[in-house]
Amino acid sequence: MPDIESDGVSGPTVGPELINWATAENQKRLAQAFITGWEIEEPRYRYRFRGLESANGNQYLSCEFTNPNRMFASALNKRIVQEFTESEFLKIIKKNQNGGWGLFMFIREEA
Repeated sequence: MPDIESDGVSGPTVGPELINWATAENQKRLAQAFITGWEIEEPRYRYRFRGLESANGNQYLSCEFTNPNRMFASALNKRIVQEFTESEFLKIIKKNQNGGWGLFMFIREEA
């Protein structure tokens, strides 16, 4: 959403970007967000282990759908969970720091 400018004296002024953004469709989206409590979805990333490869290729931080607490390394595979938000990733690393995950370097890639 465009910024609302302020001259510091008379308060905020409406610039041309805001007027262009305020179409009927965007106004409807904004109203719906207030009514339904939409949340902004965090982007998801894949976390590749730096320097860890197998015959199947690069290895990524992974977990099973049925047991999200069991973390392991695996090549890309649609049958397991390999995409995490940054906050999920940080929780995993913190929770498993004594288990050795903190020893690895990860490369964050767009999911």
